[in-house]
Amino acid sequence: MISELRTPILELKMLAEAGDLRASREVAKQTLELFDNFLYAQELEKEEKAGLDYLPHSLAAATEDVIDKVAPFADLYGVGLEFETGPAKKMGVSLVKKAFDCATHSLLYSLISSLQNKPKASLRIRTAGSGLPSLRFFSQDIDDMFRDGHVTDVSAKSRLNPHCPGIASGLMLANFIYRRVGSKLSFIANQHGRGLGVDFRPTRQMALVESLS
Repeated sequence: MISELRTPILELKMLAEAGDLRASREVAKQTLELFDNFLYAQELEKEEKAGLDYLPHSLAAATEDVIDKVAPFADLYGVGLEFETGPAKKMGVSLVKKAFDCATHSLLYSLISSLQNKPKASLRIRTAGSGLPSLRFFSQDIDDMFRDGHVTDVSAKSRLNPHCPGIASGLMLANFIYRRVGSKLSFIANQHGRGLGVDFRPTRQMALVESLS
């Protein structure tokens, strides 16, 4: 996976050479965050042996924290971010919070990077509660990012469209971390469109979750 970091590093180099300081700073910030996510993925294997620390969290609040971090990056590339919670606003899930943050940041980084050359691109993020609590990502350009989008397994790198730069670096990392903590990234298709989704463990400790959100 580490080899996929070449794309953001090369992009950072080009921005620096072009003298775009604002863009260079933001891309550097997000790239360093991605590096930290890679390092955490390595540490996660050690944590698994010691026992992972699952705690109750509001799925909406946890997601909003990550969206706030990537919002300037999305704005830089002209990608609109829409977050919908609906009746799932107080949905409680059992998370390894650091793993959730790293995986979700990596995924959003990847999707935003791949949408940067699309006119009026937007990414819709929503929580859902039918069945297991889940986080879902929709874009009208999802089909352009992947080959054979009707297949649910996103683990094969060969599925990625080579004409969408930036998709591999974060997507593979996100899938790796989600799997380590018992979740799975998959393709979905419903009334909201085609996209990506990841399920989480529900928790009944709603009083604590609400006090944290």
